[in-house]
Amino acid sequence: MIDRLIKGILTGSSFIASVTLLFMMIIIVGEIIARVLFSHSFQVVHELSAYLLVAIIFVGAAFSFQSGSFVRIEILREKYPHKIKKIIEMIFMAILLIYLAVLTYFISILTINSYTLGSSSTSVMRTPLYLPQSLMMFGMLLFFVYVLLRFFKLIIHPGDPNERREE
Repeated sequence: MIDRLIKGILTGSSFIASVTLLFMMIIIVGEIIARVLFSHSFQVVHELSAYLLVAIIFVGAAFSFQSGSFVRIEILREKYPHKIKKIIEMIFMAILLIYLAVLTYFISILTINSYTLGSSSTSVMRTPLYLPQSLMMFGMLLFFVYVLLRFFKLIIHPGDPNERREE
């Protein structure tokens, strides 16, 4: 059950990040074509692509973690036997969970405050800031749940702590 939830989070988040990246590429190419061929700028592509990049980063965090793209200090873990590696991994995951819980909490507070106060960007788009912040909050929540599930799996199912890929 845990493996299916983990796989669902990874599949969903990587799909959302991929579609977002595709959309970002389309609007940037559209802006380039409009500038070169028609000497016209849409004026909003820079801001919109920045919001989409933030969405890609936050929503894709779980997939990046799973694929080993995050920085880790492997040299410390390589020297120890399997049981010590598992303990180190559990400590790391516990610290990461605390960090993600705090970060998710404060991003949620930021999003709620932006919505309540009606904050918007100062650009031409006047984007309500709670919209891109909601994507950050969603991505952090996905990442938190993913790490929580990995932590439970580490506790319940003994396995190789070096294992990054999910079956």
